[in-house]
This record gives sequence, structure tokens and C-alpha cells, in this order.
Amino acid sequence: MHFGGILSQRRSRIWVGVIVFVAIAAGLTWWKSGEDVRRVNAACDAWLQDRNMLRNALLETDEAIGRAEADHAARIGPYYNDRDETVGQLATWYMRGGDATKNLNRDSESSLERAAQSSLAESEGGVATLVSYVKSQEPQVVADWLTEVSARFQGMDDVCLAAARRS
Repeated sequence: MHFGGILSQRRSRIWVGVIVFVAIAAGLTWWKSGEDVRRVNAACDAWLQDRNMLRNALLETDEAIGRAEADHAARIGPYYNDRDETVGQLATWYMRGGDATKNLNRDSESSLERAAQSSLAESEGGVATLVSYVKSQEPQVVADWLTEVSARFQGMDDVCLAAARRS
């Protein structure tokens, strides 16, 4: 009877060990499977932090375009309320774009993470082009590009929404 009790205790310990191992393995698998979503959410947090500044710069650019077109002007620069401030906001956002990108794994196989990387790169390129257009292009060219930049930003917003739904 004493020998049988020892075997029973060993079996119980083995089962407890197996259950603990399975629980740990399941937890690690669950944690690992959500890494891409956590990285994209971190990138989205950085994106959202400066999004209002960016939207304000786009709104100001749109208003400058409207005023320049109403005056049949060749350039929109003089039609900003404060062109230097608006260009500064765009440049600040462009420099901070790396804050969002640094959260992502460039070697990831996750379609969500690749979409975030692509959307951020497209947005950064769009802002860089917009800054150069504000300085040198006619209102209609800037207006057309403003529409493109807005679509690129919407792409990143969509990625952030998808990540939020998966978390």
C-alpha cells in the first residue's frame, strides 16, 4: 500500500508537470502569435500622436490652394496663413515618421506588419513631395498631390484600425 501511494503521488506530479508545461507552451504560442499586432499597434500609437498636427497642415494647405486659385496665382506659398509653420509641421512629422517605423520588424512575414511598413513609407514619401510642391508648384499640382497624400494617410489609418480589431 505504501508503494502504491508513492506511485499515485508520482503520477499526480507528472500530470501536474504536463499540465503546467502545456499551459506555458500555449501561453508562449499565443504571445508569439500576437507580436506583429503589438508592433503595429505601437507604430499606430506613434502615428496617431502626430496625426492632428499633420491633418492641420493639410487643412491649411487646402485653404491656401483655395485662396491661390481664387486669385489665379502661380504659387500657393503667399496664400498660407503661416507657410513656415505649416511646412515646419510637415517636416516635423516627416522626421518623426521614423518613430512609428522603428516599432516594426522589417523581416516580418505578417501581412499586417508589411501593410503598416508600406503605408508609413508611402505617407513619408507623400509628405516629402508635398513639402517640395508647396515651395515650387502651381495650385492645381499641389491640390492633386494633396488628394494623393490624404489617400496615403487613410491607408495608414486603415492599417491601424485592422490592428486594433485584431488585438
